[in-house]
Amino acid sequence: MTQSSRRALLSGLAAAPLTLLAPGDASAAPSQSQAIPADAQKFDVVVAGGGAAGCMAARTAAKAGRRVLIVQALPMLGGTSAISSGWVRACATKWHEARGIHDSADAYRDDIIAYGRGSRNEKKAAMIAREATVFVNDLIGLGVEFTDEEDRTNGGETLRVVKTKGAGGALMKRLAEAVKADPNITVQTGVRLEDVILTNGAVAGVRLERKGVRTVVRTPAVVLATGGFGRNQAMIDVFTPPWSQTGRIMDVGCRGDGLRIATELGAGALNLNIAMVCPTLEVTKGIFFSSAPLLMGGIIVNEKGRRFTNEYVIYTQTNIDMLKQKACWEIVTRELHPVVEGMIEKGVATECATVEDLARLIGCDPAGLRADIEAHNTQTRMDPKDRRDPFGRTVYGKELRPPFYALRIKPVMLETVGGFMIDEKCRVTTLLGRPVAAGLFGAGAAAFGEHFGVGYRSGEAYAYAGATGITAGREAAAV
Repeated sequence: MTQSSRRALLSGLAAAPLTLLAPGDASAAPSQSQAIPADAQKFDVVVAGGGAAGCMAARTAAKAGRRVLIVQALPMLGGTSAISSGWVRACATKWHEARGIHDSADAYRDDIIAYGRGSRNEKKAAMIAREATVFVNDLIGLGVEFTDEEDRTNGGETLRVVKTKGAGGALMKRLAEAVKADPNITVQTGVRLEDVILTNGAVAGVRLERKGVRTVVRTPAVVLATGGFGRNQAMIDVFTPPWSQTGRIMDVGCRGDGLRIATELGAGALNLNIAMVCPTLEVTKGIFFSSAPLLMGGIIVNEKGRRFTNEYVIYTQTNIDMLKQKACWEIVTRELHPVVEGMIEKGVATECATVEDLARLIGCDPAGLRADIEAHNTQTRMDPKDRRDPFGRTVYGKELRPPFYALRIKPVMLETVGGFMIDEKCRVTTLLGRPVAAGLFGAGAAAFGEHFGVGYRSGEAYAYAGATGITAGREAAAV
């Protein structure tokens, strides 16, 4: 099949919206066959993307003795991984061992599968459970510190979530330093991967762009770890229109390059209509705060001072419900979480000594507001098996007692959830699981595929990035 006929076929199928996402960028379309200059620079592996997934892929391939080129569209490594809260979902790490916490990769695998309610690839789940341990241990070896905080709310009875001291920025600082110090890795920032060149169904090279100048690099293996597409407004308008006007805090380099390249080469993609959206962007100053105070007992009310949603489903339904309100207020107390102190320090959380003060701030009838706060506190005191929250909330922390603190909030997009398909070896595949091309791999948010269609728990994205990065790097090194 010629390149033109193949692209016509794709245009008639699910890839049609993707061809509309980069107007004027037809020259960047992937090539099935293209002459590679004889003097082109050669690397054993090319990794596109400098977040956790890309850095782990590069480090893993380099440890296998391969010469690796990692390219990052922005001026520095880090990606969205650098602005995350730094939770990593993993088991049986050195952190766990030091605290006498016993768990197994098999149990974690089963947990991953169960949470997916039949939507997750079981072989990938086993890979993630296994390699997330390797990821955290490698970070510890690099000097990344993890706090003693325990998140059992999201981890169940077994603690599987560890938190980086200094959040994602501290983690990526160490990881980026290790990448740049590795003699087998060449780092090029400000460079965008435009095209993967195939010859006879196998990766033969890539086309790169820097400040309008295009170059070709010869390589038999490519890892697409370019992140999601949240900063590509055209893609957002097509795939996640409810969030078209929502603020975004992911890395500005998340333009969907990996998704475009992979799907035009024939990869399948899933869940492109789903976004990871958090309800806690403060309105007046545009400051994003963690949703932890909500998980620990805070509530959200509308302009009438009434609860209207399950505040715990923070990445999905909560935000959809918020879009239906005229205004949304988060009500918390100092006792719930240290994040509240940050709200107060930044001057966006108003102290209210009574429910009447809260009602005056919101501009609502205090009776309904008081009834909802009292009902919430009653549910908090009850045995979990007896709770009957009208919105289905099952996770509670502390009661809400004065003084209260309130701030007006709105949803903000953290990450797109959909992506192209990969298998347990991180090979880019069709929707039915057939590898698209020998030597083509994917990792991280660009390759979320089916995995987060049912939702997201704290630490899962980092575990996915680390595990798929390690696996993709290992498999790419073996090409």
